Amino acid sequence: MVFRFLLRQWLGSIAQQKVRETVVKATQDSVNEAVQDAERQTEDPGSRKCDIGFVFAMGIEAGGLEDLLSDVVTIRSARILVRRGRLGSKRVAIVQSGPGCETAANATAALISAHEPDWVFSAGFAGGLDEKIHKHDIIMANQVVYHDGQHLSLDLKVDPDALATTPGVHLGTLLTTDHIIRLPKEKRELGEKHKALAVDMETFAVAETCRRNKVPLISV
Repeated sequence: MVFRFLLRQWLGSIAQQKVRETVVKATQDSVNEAVQDAERQTEDPGSRKCDIGFVFAMGIEAGGLEDLLSDVVTIRSARILVRRGRLGSKRVAIVQSGPGCETAANATAALISAHEPDWVFSAGFAGGLDEKIHKHDIIMANQVVYHDGQHLSLDLKVDPDALATTPGVHLGTLLTTDHIIRLPKEKRELGEKHKALAVDMETFAVAETCRRNKVPLISV
């Protein structure tokens, strides 16, 4: 039940109970199936270095989750910061990549190589491109689009009708660009052009790296 636990701990007081329950129900089947398969394997459990890897661009995005970890080990390199620890019974590795696609791709590749996560979460802040998106809303991406038109689908077993009736939770396309989008006019134009709900600077690179390495991804 890894997704149920993570979402309950991570969202905390931001989301209402109905929001948490709906998001958990919408995604738990795909996550639980992979985790249960891994736990049924006969190999030494210690051979899998972590259950879940998180990729954040900045510490301000990662800090809330890092505060929940126990048995924390910090690993610093010239380019990335990794904190390993436990979230309940799950082994977690949290990577701070720095902003931008190149840094995110490198950090994700390092995370997968060193920690062998069963799942990767690309998480953090995004800028709204649609008038219906509000501060503290939750966006779950079922497709990630790069600003040059490349796109990747994310295999989420989510019932759009269930999410549509839940305030503050949105399922749709996330756009990744190579610079911060600040002006309202540019936001509206990009949202219309790419049919995207929000924009960030890292998720497409994380998704592409996960696809190459055949590691499932959830973007929140």
